[in-house]
Amino acid sequence: MTPERLQELIAAGESIDVEFKGEERSPLSDDDLVESVVCLANRSADTPAWLLIGVEDDGRVTGARPRHESGRTDPVRLTALIANRTRPSLTPRIEVVPCQGKEVIVVEVPPQSAPVGTTSGRYLRRALDGKGRPCCLPMFFHEMHARQADRGAQDYSALVIPEASWDDLDPLEFERFRRSIREHRAGDQSLLKLPDLELAKALGAVEANGQVRSIRVLGLLLFGKEDSLRKIRCGVSYPPTRPPFKSFAARASRSTTSSAGRCCASWKNSSSGSLPATASKRSSSAWCEWPFRTTHPPRSARPSPTP
Repeated sequence: MTPERLQELIAAGESIDVEFKGEERSPLSDDDLVESVVCLANRSADTPAWLLIGVEDDGRVTGARPRHESGRTDPVRLTALIANRTRPSLTPRIEVVPCQGKEVIVVEVPPQSAPVGTTSGRYLRRALDGKGRPCCLPMFFHEMHARQADRGAQDYSALVIPEASWDDLDPLEFERFRRSIREHRAGDQSLLKLPDLELAKALGAVEANGQVRSIRVLGLLLFGKEDSLRKIRCGVSYPPTRPPFKSFAARASRSTTSSAGRCCASWKNSSSGSLPATASKRSSSAWCEWPFRTTHPPRSARPSPTP
């Protein structure tokens, strides 16, 4: 970090990517320092963020106070402090840069592929408050899952649903699935010969070893009964304004390697005309969009079973 580049960051002001921490009134505690780094690490961005210690909120450079003996700041020791007090361990790049006759501690926070917290269990994220100003907010469990899904790092179809059992799956849906494979010829034809339980195991829709231990989201996505879907909420609880099924749908419709992707593709990419003429484009694509809803897609969007 050059003094010129530091001046540019200060002139641009605080943002989602840049946070100022002044020490004019009191020194920045180690706890506040680590939490600020965690907050910047949990941004929805793939570029580095910057924590500038010694710069007030209004952009005035007041200088950072020495954090170690002999009236100086050791960047190596400060890096070790942050690495030891974050999980997973985060190693920032730290420099002491002269600016306007004072020293500013510049902490470069690299982007992270997974949520980062403090060793005391604090998870924060960088966001805008109600007035449009950048701030640090608590990062909740469902937000961690949503972020991982947006980055393609977590497959929601593989989540286990504790409340579900084998009785929540509909034998009729297994037959519809087999018919789809026969008509579209887009799936593994060997699946047609498997009984319901073995078919579900082959697709990864259930966990079973002799008997069914648990049902995954994919199991309800493909084979769930309507009554069961009304009473069971798939996966973790999400606010109505941030449902995760869109992220899953986007990944499933693009995927050609996962079971969910092949299943969705067989419905969405069909040119056989098996879907009823009354089925709208939206309802026919609902197969790949409803794993976190509480009802099946409209019956009009489903092919009828073989008589």
